[in-house]
Amino acid sequence: MPSTQVAAADGLHHEPFAHYCPNVVTRVMPFVAPICLLLTLFETPLSPRIRMSTVFHALADPIDFSWSLIHKVAAWTECYNLTSGFVERERLADGHIPKARVVATIIVGLDEIAGPRQSSHQSFLEAAKHYIAIEAKSFVLWRLVALELADHWKHGISASLLFTVFYILQLLGAAMSEFEVCCTPFAAVLLSWVVPLALLSGRIGGLGSPRACLDAISRFVEGITAEDAMVKYRTADSGMKRLRHDIQGVTSRKYAEYHPSVDGYRPWKARSVNGSQQSTIPSTAFIAALPLIISTATFVSLLWIAGPDSTTHQWFLAPVLLGIWVLSTLLSQGICYRVSYKHQWHVTIAKDVAVATLIVLAIILLSTASSINEANGSGIGSGPGADTEFGITINLLYEHGGVYRADYVSVLALCFGSQLCFYAAVVRKYRAGLMVMQWPEETRRLEYAQLETRTAAWAS
Repeated sequence: MPSTQVAAADGLHHEPFAHYCPNVVTRVMPFVAPICLLLTLFETPLSPRIRMSTVFHALADPIDFSWSLIHKVAAWTECYNLTSGFVERERLADGHIPKARVVATIIVGLDEIAGPRQSSHQSFLEAAKHYIAIEAKSFVLWRLVALELADHWKHGISASLLFTVFYILQLLGAAMSEFEVCCTPFAAVLLSWVVPLALLSGRIGGLGSPRACLDAISRFVEGITAEDAMVKYRTADSGMKRLRHDIQGVTSRKYAEYHPSVDGYRPWKARSVNGSQQSTIPSTAFIAALPLIISTATFVSLLWIAGPDSTTHQWFLAPVLLGIWVLSTLLSQGICYRVSYKHQWHVTIAKDVAVATLIVLAIILLSTASSINEANGSGIGSGPGADTEFGITINLLYEHGGVYRADYVSVLALCFGSQLCFYAAVVRKYRAGLMVMQWPEETRRLEYAQLETRTAAWAS
């Protein structure tokens, strides 16, 4: 007997399972689309395989993704502080550019092209200490290369602001049913951690011409090598030899296909500026996890306000996702320290695909289980949102008072304000590192004019 006839004979109202399991795309896309938009702010490799792996990594391990950005800025700050320790704080070009920024800019440019396997930080610092005390004519090369790197560095503040506006519109769409935007209820709140990452990535920026950066650094190393041969009272030390070896390794790579800024997944946490950085790992990891903790707390708070005396399976969605992300970060740490570099990339990709699959299943099943239990007469899953589809624009906020309730508005404002405060705190903490590549246009013109005048005077 067909299943429909059996259901009718038993006196049950039969409806297809698809009624309780809406389209997977409408459930998953509100979570995936903002992450894909976030990745457009980054300069990713041309290889489609690496681009897809970056999407999987951002979805499956956002803590590590955020960690990489914060550690990158922390590394820049430490480079600047170490450089300031042995470089005179005198200013160049009519008091605009300090020597420390010139040297730190070249270090950052070298890091951008070196990749995680290079020893560029320590070797370059040794080379900087070796040559920084030589006469002013020798430092012209440093200033020219630093200016060229600053010219090729592009910031994406405008794109980050557009992304933030998109997020605000999605947040309004989740809070007001009159706003005709197809978005998942609470998806904007759960993904609020994307906003500070977007703003931070736009503030950091990236190389508009990576090949030009590579050419500039190569010319710099060649010039330093020539100066080393001309200086009679000094000899090339081990740091200079490692620096030349690093650049030779960089020039032999397929640079157009594998951009070093995302080569592997941990290009910055693998760095060692001045010895081990193990002491900074717990602090930067906790800082990177704060936006996700704020998002999870806000998500659960909104559900509790909607129905404090009842629970649904949706209550467990945010904590489950946060637990999966924390587990994924721990696995990434284990892969970094236990797996050889040759196999790290493939193992990390496999881990990210598996974790992303778990996340998609959690989004689908936990948001559907309440509807199925409600239809089966189970007491589990009762309360606000139990008979709604998590992936379609059916607004719990609007149904229970929405924007007219002060507690909803307060929680949403607190969530968004906390994420902005997190971004402001990171910028303030690492402002020295963010300042390295931010050379004002007027300052660069003065530098070029002064260098051209000085070079012409020496030539005559």
